[in-house]
Amino acid sequence: MGALYLVACQHPPASAPSAGVQPSKTRYHTEHHGDHPTWHATLYVSVDADTAAGKSVWRRHYRFEEINIKRGGKFEGTTLVDRATLATLETDDFHVRARAHFMFEPQRIVGTQDDGKGNVTAVNIPISGFVETGPWNGLDLWVLAQPLQAGYRARVDLIDDFTPGKAPRPFVVSVERIEPVRVPAGEFTAYRVLFDPQDGDQSLRTVYHVRTGGPPLIVRREFIVNPETTATRKRSIGIEELEAVEP
Repeated sequence: MGALYLVACQHPPASAPSAGVQPSKTRYHTEHHGDHPTWHATLYVSVDADTAAGKSVWRRHYRFEEINIKRGGKFEGTTLVDRATLATLETDDFHVRARAHFMFEPQRIVGTQDDGKGNVTAVNIPISGFVETGPWNGLDLWVLAQPLQAGYRARVDLIDDFTPGKAPRPFVVSVERIEPVRVPAGEFTAYRVLFDPQDGDQSLRTVYHVRTGGPPLIVRREFIVNPETTATRKRSIGIEELEAVEP
């Protein structure tokens, strides 16, 4: 699945950050293709209202069910997000046999990374300002809470690994247009929301399609995992398309 991603937002969340977020259960068809065998899977995402440590939170859980590649272990994770601010409080991710567990404090991220081979590393990452997590964690909630409309534009900084002191990468987020999009769940009119890197590195360039009618809903997401094949990583593009909104 690649690295875990953090988005350090230079602007505060929308004035009513939970207005576009509501409890939901969604199912997506997902695939990764490139210079490797195509990986197909079903992605289940649930968002529930909950409480944790005296705060009202959104509890977001994702789980991949592999269809054509059986590697053992599990691909899933849970994120707790403050409902009042959309600030991430905690993430817990499993990628095959590896695990990453992080707690978000006002000025740092602390936790552990376990590579599944007996190597556990303590994490202590200084942060500054409002911080959101990546697309398999809390970023979807941030996108749904934004006041999307024609002309929407924001600047965010994105950190693509947990190396302390590594400079954030600059991204511009914008609504490019409103367009129809067809996915397994049907055809929707959607905002095309682009996360465009500004540093020449195309990894994690992401396009969201967010439904315009009714409660906001992510119906499609396409993202670059690795833009090119190197000695250690293969070129890979991920696509997730809505199959169903479940009761």
